Amino acid sequence: MTQAFADRVLILMDEPEENDGGLELRPEEKAPSKTGTVVLVGPGVINTHIKIDISITGQASVEALDKLQKILELVRTPIPVAVHPGDRVMFGFYSGTRIQHEGKEHLMIRSSDILGLL
Repeated sequence: MTQAFADRVLILMDEPEENDGGLELRPEEKAPSKTGTVVLVGPGVINTHIKIDISITGQASVEALDKLQKILELVRTPIPVAVHPGDRVMFGFYSGTRIQHEGKEHLMIRSSDILGLL
């Protein structure tokens, strides 16, 4: 089973469009597609830029510790990826890594490299 990690997204790339000029191009000369369909989505990334500074004076209350536990759970929760399997997306020309998956050309990219939905 294939699985995407963190904020990675696996995209099935669309076939390159035929050129209108009438010239026959070899497959390796065709420009790769910049659109595709989302196949797999990772769980998201944990925000590592949050700083928590806690100072407790005296006897810490149970309520304060419960609140601290809830805050820590929120901080450890991954920020979900904004796209879902089946979404049609567009991405930058040089984005990600092209791979062969199940006999077709796919692209593994970070969710931040997705330019928009189609």
